[in-house]
Amino acid sequence: MTSDQQDPSATPARVTPVAARTVNGRTEWVRPMQEGSTAGSIDPWVSRAALLGALGGALQALVPPGPLRVQTFQDQKLSREGYGDILFAPETKGTVDPATADKLRPLLGILDPTLVPSATR
Repeated sequence: MTSDQQDPSATPARVTPVAARTVNGRTEWVRPMQEGSTAGSIDPWVSRAALLGALGGALQALVPPGPLRVQTFQDQKLSREGYGDILFAPETKGTVDPATADKLRPLLGILDPTLVPSATR
């Protein structure tokens, strides 16, 4: 591993896209995208420098500091009608500390209004 490559143990977790979809008044969570296909082989140890070089000029500023994971997905929908926002959820279940949970709680209603207790709606 060279100096600009990442430690695999520090790499963010793989994610799965999920979204709430409402059809005929019934809402369910679905996976609106599938894992993207790749041409050729993918080196899991691609360096930050290689990624920045591939993105070029203006897009480089969008890359956050710290460890990265690049995943591609293929959109499966013929229409966005009935779909809510897509959430890229970790593939493996983890724990969230109470302070982070408190910060995230206001976002529940954006993802799915049924997740917000009726007393707070």
